[in-house]
Amino acid sequence: MYRLWQSFLAVDKKKKGAISPQQILHFLEERESSVVAPAFYRLYDIMEKIDPDEVTFEELTPALVSYALFSRSEILGFMFSLLDEDKDDFISKTDVFKYLLQQRNGQRVFPSNVTRCIEIVHMMRGDYMDIRIFAQLT
Repeated sequence: MYRLWQSFLAVDKKKKGAISPQQILHFLEERESSVVAPAFYRLYDIMEKIDPDEVTFEELTPALVSYALFSRSEILGFMFSLLDEDKDDFISKTDVFKYLLQQRNGQRVFPSNVTRCIEIVHMMRGDYMDIRIFAQLT
């Protein structure tokens, strides 16, 4: 816990007591357009915090601990919700395209050749899969 606190203080250079998601990514040496960013921003969005633009140490710690303790099914659920853009409890090829074509600061997160994978993904129900099928693929 002490090392986490020291890391938080290193990121909080302005000594505001809160840090932004961009500061966290910079500390982790990740670009906002990296493939890690979408999952990170989703986790950041679901953190319980007062200010949507910053997180305090007290708000960050429970989220990190919870994420670290996710079971396999919880990780699958988290990733499923990340891909299910329209939140209809199915992942469609359209959802996957939206996910893979996203941009951050005008840069694509995923290389353009990654979208080719959608054409070869086997979906038992045509263009949709539920979390059970998603779990089988992973």
